[in-house]
Amino acid sequence: VAPAEGMLRVRVSMKIENPGERRELRFLFTKPARIAKAVQRSEGREWPVKMRFTQPAAAPWYGSVILALAKPTRAVHLQLEYVYDERTFAGHATNPATLDPLHVGQLTRESIYSSHLNYYPRPVDKQNPFREQARISVTCPEPWVAVSSGVLVGTNRDVVAKQRTYHYRMDFSSGRLPYPLALYPYRTTALKYRGRLPVTIYHADKDTGFAQEKLRLIESRILPFLERIMGPFPYPQLRIVEVFPRAGNTGLAARSLVMLSQKRW
Repeated sequence: VAPAEGMLRVRVSMKIENPGERRELRFLFTKPARIAKAVQRSEGREWPVKMRFTQPAAAPWYGSVILALAKPTRAVHLQLEYVYDERTFAGHATNPATLDPLHVGQLTRESIYSSHLNYYPRPVDKQNPFREQARISVTCPEPWVAVSSGVLVGTNRDVVAKQRTYHYRMDFSSGRLPYPLALYPYRTTALKYRGRLPVTIYHADKDTGFAQEKLRLIESRILPFLERIMGPFPYPQLRIVEVFPRAGNTGLAARSLVMLSQKRW
């Protein structure tokens, strides 16, 4: 992520089992993002993949790219690179209850968030197809902080570049929900609910008082109420993340992470 440039590059690595003799693969992607690069890897070697873009007539909100493989293999390892800027990184929806506009993604030089970058991990345990695993790593300049769902496995700091990379892993089923992402120079306010559940609020420095107020509310009323009705919270932590849409509002609850608009704070 390069906030100063208003740019976000997303690299997606995937493995396609048993493509057979097919020499072409077709992918759909959400417009207006663009695919900047495709590389095929096999047997320790790497080949560039030629790309041909088309427009599906029945789905104008999608773009289509046909990848011409350099050679057929038993398994195709692909790395796709998507590029977004402030104009193209956006998502809009409608609140079904109020019909107000929801802004589910925004890229600015002040903050970035997305509740619509869909990442659907495939099952890795064939004996238990409901157990899935996904990983996401986000590199951003300091003092920005990258927040996502799942477990924060660790961070790496590049002292020279003044960047930090955050590594998240999600071991539970995605439930066909997006892999949410938020970046901002966040402050955190945290507690351990009943000595077992880490609860962290990511917020702007000026909103520390509101975060402390909400944390007390979560501890004293919201989690006791929900656990009394539905049982113990099933995920390893709970994160509440403040986001800053320029217009409209956003709201997202994606299994261990909740996004809330600052104006609704």
